[in-house]
Amino acid sequence: MKRFAASTRKVGAARLVVDSLKRVSLTFIGDDHELNYAVAKVVGSRLGWFPVDGLRVMAGMRKVAVADLGRMGEAERVATEAELLRGLRNQFRVIATPLPRGAVLHEPVWKDLWGSVIVWIDEEDKSTPKPRTPERQLYEERAELAVRVKIQKGFGVRGSQTLEGRARAVADTLLPRLSDFLAEKPELTERKRQYVERGCRGDWPELQPAEWSPAVAALDRKPLAGFEGQEQQQQQQQG
Repeated sequence: MKRFAASTRKVGAARLVVDSLKRVSLTFIGDDHELNYAVAKVVGSRLGWFPVDGLRVMAGMRKVAVADLGRMGEAERVATEAELLRGLRNQFRVIATPLPRGAVLHEPVWKDLWGSVIVWIDEEDKSTPKPRTPERQLYEERAELAVRVKIQKGFGVRGSQTLEGRARAVADTLLPRLSDFLAEKPELTERKRQYVERGCRGDWPELQPAEWSPAVAALDRKPLAGFEGQEQQQQQQQG
């Protein structure tokens, strides 16, 4: 269902997105962090959402300069980013931009990310197609909305090749697409809010009753130590 004509003003798209999101946060994933954060700033200014500069926040958490984050070990960087994303899960009206090849590649962090609407931002350049890496496959599988924008080239698109120009071009495509997506799934943001209110327990998208506990569910699935063989035998007899 399309909500916009070609002549619709940007402010109209932003207003509909705000009404549909109901304070639910956004997460922009993709393999160009600079672009993702630049888009988050443009979209944030139009929606009134707060774009999170993950690198700056991580540097503050570890009391180092942003330039020194690269000297941290991979495990420490991933743990720091996972801690940041965990802290954002209870925040409304924010836009997170996880780092490529960072915490987003680790399954546990997704139970925090599912409390937001996941958007994959992907610039396409026909002259240099991107390889299908495991990370890009993850984006494709996990993103709830994919926004692909062709890189504009030539003399007629002067200024659009700057980071700010590219970010505006992506935002101009993203907001109407996001509005259409939310219109097609009117229950999505309310379910996201419910997921957050219940503590981001990892039961997305099949939300369990409020009394459900992931720890208890894990115990139900795991046989008691020393009884593994008996359980397997019982399953064979039942089969």
